[in-house]
Amino acid sequence: MARRFLGPWLVLVWFAGSTAWAQADAASAGKVEQAVSQALEKARAAATALTQALMGELMKHMREGGPEAAVSVCSAKAQEITKAQQQEGVLVRRVTARPRNPQNRPDDYEQAMLVLMEHRYRKDKTASEVSDWYLEGETLTVRYLRPIVIGEMCLACHGDRQRMKPAVREFLTQHYPEDQAVGYQAGDFRGAVSVTVKTTLPPEPQKP
Repeated sequence: MARRFLGPWLVLVWFAGSTAWAQADAASAGKVEQAVSQALEKARAAATALTQALMGELMKHMREGGPEAAVSVCSAKAQEITKAQQQEGVLVRRVTARPRNPQNRPDDYEQAMLVLMEHRYRKDKTASEVSDWYLEGETLTVRYLRPIVIGEMCLACHGDRQRMKPAVREFLTQHYPEDQAVGYQAGDFRGAVSVTVKTTLPPEPQKP
């Protein structure tokens, strides 16, 4: 009698334990998924804030002083505006394979993503964002890139050098002798706003 009773009881305990572990694993996966979603929201918000701040300053100086004033904004204020957008756990910057300012050179991950994004854009003119994430212990890192495409206004400083105003061309020659960010046409892929978000996961649910 004891054996007939003990067998089903052990099966019941094993089943209950397995179910609890599965629920804990599902809860852990759900926790990571939620953290990634929140980090992506933060990354998108940071990319938008930087883009709006830079464009606002650029258009203001373009109206007031033309391309000559606008190019000085890119030189003197762009990095300051970018640094002003940094938050705790959030790094945001612009990157390109053809930099004007050496500070905008991509790291290895950004370089690989820029190649992928430009390939997609040339194929179907779709300027789509890319993102990845990874865990190191309880630290979640999300990498996010939003494409930058050349607009008509950008050509005053990034188009054909021979068609630029002499003052703009002289400014670029003086301040950026190794400038690679020229020769673009409207609609060309330029680079990306790159955001890195780091956050700590909440504590794991207790397992039985």
